[in-house]
Amino acid sequence: MKVEKLKLSKIKPNPSNPRLIKDDINVNNNEVRLAIFGSRSLCDYRVDDLIQEKIIELRPKCIITSGETSGVNEIARIKARENKITLILEYANREKYAAGMYEHRCIEILKQCNYILFIHDGKSKGTKNEIIIAKKMGIKFEYHKMDLNNDYDLNLPELKFDW
Repeated sequence: MKVEKLKLSKIKPNPSNPRLIKDDINVNNNEVRLAIFGSRSLCDYRVDDLIQEKIIELRPKCIITSGETSGVNEIARIKARENKITLILEYANREKYAAGMYEHRCIEILKQCNYILFIHDGKSKGTKNEIIIAKKMGIKFEYHKMDLNNDYDLNLPELKFDW
């Protein structure tokens, strides 16, 4: 079995490929191919609302995301089905790439999109790595950082009932 190694230092923007160099992330609404990346730990109503807002705003032709991860990517898959938008799933190829499989999956997604949405918990190393790859490829993106603590996790006083 031959394993290809990914060298991120060799990824450079290609001027002949307009997907890789953009002056502005605003694109023609009929042509939006929305890639969604995010942390596995984020899976609440805030992510759902943000993705739905982007779908309404951009009216994407398709949504491209990872096929096997939970959290943000799982919500993206659900929202694509709910809104009847074409869903393109990329899977990590364990046999071909082994250790670099997640980076290769990310690059395959980035090659297909023209608008990227990152939803990050601020801690996830995988999402951080995907952002680094997008920067190295010269692709502009939209970034949202969400705290893992939502309004249900606030320190509220203990309720005491006097029955």
